[in-house]
Amino acid sequence: MNKHVIADAEQLFIDHMPLQVLLLRDVTEETKAKTMIEHLAYHDPLTDSWKSVLFMRRLKRRLKHGEKGPCLDGFKLVNDLHGHQTGDDFLIYTADILQHAAGPDSMTARVGGDEFYVIKKLKREDSVEAAAEQMMNVIRSPRFKLTETTYLPVKASVGISVFPDQSIKLDYLIHLADTARYKMKQNGKQNYAIARLTAD
Repeated sequence: MNKHVIADAEQLFIDHMPLQVLLLRDVTEETKAKTMIEHLAYHDPLTDSWKSVLFMRRLKRRLKHGEKGPCLDGFKLVNDLHGHQTGDDFLIYTADILQHAAGPDSMTARVGGDEFYVIKKLKREDSVEAAAEQMMNVIRSPRFKLTETTYLPVKASVGISVFPDQSIKLDYLIHLADTARYKMKQNGKQNYAIARLTAD
């Protein structure tokens, strides 16, 4: 285990003889506590996803192609029927699935309740539709183990906006994705919708 130590040296004279005094203080636990506090300040304590504040800060620096979502469908029913602890476990499970679905070069943040932000980078030649289909397939595939014989599917509605085709403004991209998701959910859930390609 790595140790963190603070050293402080002083020179003393005893009977005109110079002596070096070295004081050592083990600050390993203080360092671990500081690291934990910094982590909790920027990460959701339940799912360990980034909080929206850090997500937005890093998103503005890294924005290439953007997706907003998903919002879990039927999450309230999971809470109501199976209790808040099961609901929390379901959110943790879902956060892991979303990060896996988005891929390694992506960012995922829980922004409250059952809503998440995802930023996924695409190459210029990549299809937004193909990337969305692939992500939805990953989300739909696993099932949350409720009991030894009961499993719950992960259901999500996703709104997508694209940078820089639709806007270079983060707030407007989120607005477009929200609007696309809302309209899609009026016609059915558990799917994705790409925002209408209009400039802001």
